[in-house]
Amino acid sequence: MPITYWEEDNYCRYQVRVCRHGKRYTKTFNCAAGKRKALKAAQQYEQRLLEILDTDPMTSAGRSKSNRNRSASFKPFVETNSQYGTKYIAVSYRREDGQWKRVSYAIKKHGREKATQMAIKAAKKLHTPHPERVSKKRMPTQSTIAAELE
Repeated sequence: MPITYWEEDNYCRYQVRVCRHGKRYTKTFNCAAGKRKALKAAQQYEQRLLEILDTDPMTSAGRSKSNRNRSASFKPFVETNSQYGTKYIAVSYRREDGQWKRVSYAIKKHGREKATQMAIKAAKKLHTPHPERVSKKRMPTQSTIAAELE
């Protein structure tokens, strides 16, 4: 990572960040003694770190995965279009090649119940292996989805 320069009002600093195998090494150098001295100290620190640490940072495929549940292939949720404030019931599903696709139904046009029914119907039509696995945080109404899945 490059050396970052921060400047706020009457305060400036250089920050060195190096990430190796999931661990981030960070150090900040204040410009109170002078910008050139701070930059030189930051460059020296970066060189020392690069000499000590492995030269190969972990690739993006090797980085630790997030804790999100990625096994669900069907997730109905309420989505808002930020530009106009329109609300949708959206269904995200994973295709066989691993890519996520989304189908959405407008609540204003179809109504909440019908949009939810259409989302569940779309999930069944797409032959999702686990339509009962839904995101509990972002569900439109639990009772509606539970009734439709029975």
